[in-house]
Amino acid sequence: MGTCGIAAGAKESLDAFIDEIEKKNLGHVTVKQTGCMGLCYVEPTIEVKVPGMPDTIYGKVDADTARIIVDEHIINKKLVNNHILISRQLILLKVNGGKDVNKNYILVAAVQLVNHPRQMIFIKTS
Repeated sequence: MGTCGIAAGAKESLDAFIDEIEKKNLGHVTVKQTGCMGLCYVEPTIEVKVPGMPDTIYGKVDADTARIIVDEHIINKKLVNNHILISRQLILLKVNGGKDVNKNYILVAAVQLVNHPRQMIFIKTS
């Protein structure tokens, strides 16, 4: 936990996550405390990884938001849209009725930044 996160209330957010996970008896959920992610302007930040969903970084997560993320994202498998900072997912790009845009490139990641257009990362295959 970085100093900017601590100053923004990350300890209270972490405690709320742990309390809510214990209260809901979610023994399969692991909480890991990390250092600074370099996103000081939206601290406290958390990253949630749920199988079958995009890895998601939430920003400005206070204790109430932490409880909402446990209920909505972890339990109900729904994104908490008003706190998403970055949502990453691997996708296969198909357009024009399912035809590949360019067979020499594959889309390996799409990164959605809140209030920004989708940023796409392509790798040339040949």
